[in-house]
Amino acid sequence: MFFVMDIIEYLSETEYAVKNIINLISHDKKSLNEYLVDLNNLKKQLSPFEELYKDYVSKDISDDFCDLQVMYAAQRYYNYEEKNRDKKQKFLTEINILSEKLKIKQSQLDTRKFSIKCLCGAMLQIAKQGLSICYGKEESCVEVKRIAGERISNIIFQARNQSIHFEESLNNKVISCFNNLEQQLGNNVSIDQAQNINLADVIVIDVLVWNSYDNFYTDMIAFKNELKAQ
Repeated sequence: MFFVMDIIEYLSETEYAVKNIINLISHDKKSLNEYLVDLNNLKKQLSPFEELYKDYVSKDISDDFCDLQVMYAAQRYYNYEEKNRDKKQKFLTEINILSEKLKIKQSQLDTRKFSIKCLCGAMLQIAKQGLSICYGKEESCVEVKRIAGERISNIIFQARNQSIHFEESLNNKVISCFNNLEQQLGNNVSIDQAQNINLADVIVIDVLVWNSYDNFYTDMIAFKNELKAQ
């Protein structure tokens, strides 16, 4: 069989598309993660207040400490609270602002779930098409990597098929692949056909971990010299 394009040429031709798809997929997620990091850092600033308060309360409700020890713990807490009142209020205000931003960003992510699934489906289509153009059937691709016991080429082929035909009856190859992944990775890759859920996002983001072009390219370029004789 004669192939008009090798995988290196194909990846070069599709690089622009894949990079932009990944940027669209990861943009809101990156913003959400940045907010979470900032929020956690602010909460850490409140830890001295919380630790002193917990120390005071634990001594107050315990029979193992005398009144003098309880009073000392209370005094430490209230002195620190008084000394750092303005700082604490600033932290609380910033935490409230960030918490609202997080809610908005999470809401945006929830409303864009279908779009993310479509974008991930497009990535799977590009990957599958590259293997098909260069190597023909999935069986022609020599094994270069396994995830949860499944050949990565088979994951690409079957996940692409599932993302396109999830509202229809799936063939045995798709079902077998996803059942194997579910046994190793859990229910998030379960294909419950009664629910008709497109799992392209789960496969691309969580299973293949194509959250960067480098990851995608590394997996795909591994096939460059792996053409079986037809």
